[in-house]
Amino acid sequence: MIATGVSLVLTWALLFLCLAVCHRWRSAAADLLADRNNPIAWFAGGVFIHFATNFADNLYWGVAWSAHFGGWASEAALFENGVYSNIPFRQIGTIAAAFCHLKAAALYANKDVEPYIMGMVAAASVGILYIAAIA
Repeated sequence: MIATGVSLVLTWALLFLCLAVCHRWRSAAADLLADRNNPIAWFAGGVFIHFATNFADNLYWGVAWSAHFGGWASEAALFENGVYSNIPFRQIGTIAAAFCHLKAAALYANKDVEPYIMGMVAAASVGILYIAAIA
């Protein structure tokens, strides 16, 4: 119970900081819409996406753990449906942010981002095989 309480206290600071980072980087991230060859814009886009989706993920799980801590009736439903929050906000958000950072690094170094795209496709293929093996 103590660890849950500490986590909930820290969640408030985390939510504030995620919003602060998004606010600070929003202008640079918006530059990505105008200039797809700007490595700083790609980097900023990755920062913005990461912290925006991290905010949403931590908001969901903050509510779920609050339900656990407070003994709310919604606790079981929140934990049973948590995967629907994880997919867009934890996994897809992190993938999108990582791609932005890799694209920024590739543009900065005058390299191609294609190997990372192929690696992501290969990793997703491994994931499909993994699910097939354990199902």
